[in-house]
Amino acid sequence: MDKKSPGCLLGRFTVVAMFLLVVGCGEKEPSVNTPEYRAAHGVVEGDVNIVEISGVLFRLPEDTDFDVYSSGVIQPGRADRLTIRLYMDRRGLRDRKNFSTEGLTWIDISRMGDPNGRKNLQIEQERLGLPTVRPSLGLVEYPLQEPVSQAEYSGSYIYVPYGEAKGSVRELCCTVAWPKDPDKVNGDCRASYYLDSGLLVQVLFPYRALVNWKSIMKAAVEEVERIEFKASARGGAL
Repeated sequence: MDKKSPGCLLGRFTVVAMFLLVVGCGEKEPSVNTPEYRAAHGVVEGDVNIVEISGVLFRLPEDTDFDVYSSGVIQPGRADRLTIRLYMDRRGLRDRKNFSTEGLTWIDISRMGDPNGRKNLQIEQERLGLPTVRPSLGLVEYPLQEPVSQAEYSGSYIYVPYGEAKGSVRELCCTVAWPKDPDKVNGDCRASYYLDSGLLVQVLFPYRALVNWKSIMKAAVEEVERIEFKASARGGAL
């Protein structure tokens, strides 16, 4: 990254110093999803940002659409959770001029769970219905049993990759509204995997896009690899 001028460095210091002064005077911390909240985390708009999540650094180029969240005291340059938004269309990622909610994928990175822990498929074993193989998806579908009346307008499913579709993704969990009505069906799917650092990566996308789950996960993995600051590179410049 190009070296910043003293003026840029002074600007960064001023933003952080002003925030620390406000907090020191007993003012309330800013609300989430506000410019003040981002500034309190040390985010500089329109610039490259470095964010630490549980000891792991992420370098966020200017074109990255992201948010940061902290459950406790806000610290500049650190957060408990990093959320990345990918805009997927026929041309690839981050097309922000023409996109629908069906082209929006969310990536959450945080320290949560156990990389060696049980999968939802194991936890929900007693509620699972009969599995159905979906060859066109490369997935096995396991419905979670719901009351008959509720099943008419909502449903939950666990999908497990099989064959060549297997990879780092252990399972996909989908919650669906109106699953029996092709015109009204809607919902979200969540897939997750762990980084070598132990951080959990969760990928959220629309249920209607399940047919494209492989390309969505490929794009998500590539995006995380793009921004994760590898230990082997720490000898170089940020």
